[in-house]
This record gives sequence, structure tokens and C-alpha cells, in this order.
Amino acid sequence: MRNLTTEVRHPTDEVADLTPRVRHPASHLRNLTREVRDLVAGLLDPVAAPLAGFTGPPRALGSARRLPDAAATPLIWPPDRPESMTAHRVKFDFVVHFTNGGSLSAQDFRLDIPGSDISDDQLAAHLIQDMRLLMAGRVDITNKQIIEEPHKRQAIPTDDLPRATVDLADAALSASELISRARHHPIRVVAGDGESYKLSRLVA
Repeated sequence: MRNLTTEVRHPTDEVADLTPRVRHPASHLRNLTREVRDLVAGLLDPVAAPLAGFTGPPRALGSARRLPDAAATPLIWPPDRPESMTAHRVKFDFVVHFTNGGSLSAQDFRLDIPGSDISDDQLAAHLIQDMRLLMAGRVDITNKQIIEEPHKRQAIPTDDLPRATVDLADAALSASELISRARHHPIRVVAGDGESYKLSRLVA
């Protein structure tokens, strides 16, 4: 009986022997998660992979360049703009007299222009065209001032705008005389029907 008793081990001893051999599931999961995360980081950014512990092939997905640091790039505002890109507008007062009666007036009206100058006749034609005014006759322009100001929209070309106005109610000119006046630049003709027409050469 003494020999058998000494050979029997307590059940808790067997459990104690097995415990060190079993790896804790939570620890194993953490290690696996870290390995997967490092692998994904290396695939997405081969340059930053060594920082994350990934030592895979650096050129597996081609060479990559790190973007410049935004904090190292100074922001300059307002940006420098060449003198040729300076936007101009014209501020003026006007009275448009309609050939069928009545008038339209405004003060400190502003229009975008492509250059730094515009004549009164060009401005009158620009105003009629821009506002789509019918039966527009004489246009009085006063207090005209060219200012540097950003455009509100794209300025229309002014080279083809009439540079002179002829009202046939005041000057009964023949067709040849009108053509002679339009030989060098377009003109606006206020005809007998009260409408404005632009007369210009087809090939300048």
C-alpha cells in the first residue's frame, strides 16, 4: 500500500504541468492582429513600411514618393498676379433715351471691360448690348471712371464695338456716306425705325 500511495499524483499537479504549454488566446490574437496591420501598412505605403515594422520588398508595388509637408510650404495670400492680368471695370452714370419715348438712367453703374480704356460710344454700345435694350437712341455717359476691380463675369471684347453713333433722325446720310464712316471702325446707326444697328466692314 505504501508503494501505490507514493506513485499516485494529485490531479492538480497534472493541470499545473499543462498550463505553461497552453498559449493564452488573447495574447495570440494581439500578435496576429499586429502582424496583419504591419503587412497592410507595408502594402499601402512601402516608404513608411519600415517605420511600422514591415520589412517586405520595398519595390513590390513600384517606387513611391512622400508628399511634401504642408506645414513646410508657406501660404502667400493674396497671390501675386502679373500686371497684364489686372482686371478693370468702368464706373459711370448714364441716361438711355428711347426712340419711342421714355428713358433709363443709373448712377455708379459698373461693367467689366477687357482693357484699361473704353470710349463713350463703345461704352454706350456695350451697355445696349449687355442689357439687351430695344429702341435705344441717344446715350449720355457722364462721370466715367476706370477702376481696378475683379471681374464679376467674363468681359466681352470691345474691339468690335461701334466707336461712333449716327442718328439718322438728326443727320440724313446716304448709304455711301454711312459706308464711308464705317470704313475704319464700326459705327452704331439709329435708324428710322428707332432701332440701333451696327455697321462695319466684313473683312477688316
